[in-house]
Amino acid sequence: MEVETPACLGCGQSTWFTVTEDEFTRIQAGEHIQRVLPHFSAEDREMLISGTCPDCWEEMFAEDEDEEWADDDLDDLFKPFGYSLLDPESDDPTYDRDWYVD
Repeated sequence: MEVETPACLGCGQSTWFTVTEDEFTRIQAGEHIQRVLPHFSAEDREMLISGTCPDCWEEMFAEDEDEEWADDDLDDLFKPFGYSLLDPESDDPTYDRDWYVD
């Protein structure tokens, strides 16, 4: 079946993708799109979720080249909220690998 993405917030463009009826039903039921469409690129999945095209995403979230974040900086950012970052290769038994997306 053909599915149209929402209009991109940056440029207003939408795109059409072909998915199976089963994939569409699973996404509509709330299953994580990474599990349903692992064969789609991250950019394509984002377009299906938010409509944001890769060019507009890059423009909206472009990092300042002078600004570099070290892992220590990120840890300091999240620690006040009780969170810490885990390496995707972590052996921590509480780490849910299903939530990590490349």
